[in-house]
Amino acid sequence: MHIRWTYLRPHWRLAALALLLAGISQVLALVDPIIFGIIIDEFALGRAGKSEEQLVSGVLRLLALAVLVAVLSRLAKAMQEYITRLVVQKLGTSILIRASSPSRCATSS
Repeated sequence: MHIRWTYLRPHWRLAALALLLAGISQVLALVDPIIFGIIIDEFALGRAGKSEEQLVSGVLRLLALAVLVAVLSRLAKAMQEYITRLVVQKLGTSILIRASSPSRCATSS
């Protein structure tokens, strides 16, 4: 583990950002069912005392919110995947450069 940490240490901020974005993406993905639950509870089952205009505008507002949350979740997931690939690329490059350095090759002969 110590060897991995020596390679990862220069990129810890990017790795932490990737973990943060993964968490944000998961939380946003969990908000969608809550929004649809509100739509069902408030506008499909609990219609009493609401005009048709209020029902339609309320549902449309919540659907727009659901779309916004879904887009933000996908955006966070895409950024997390990009940053993770960047960290893996930098990590692989660091390992390859260190493995092929002349001082490393001279000591292994």
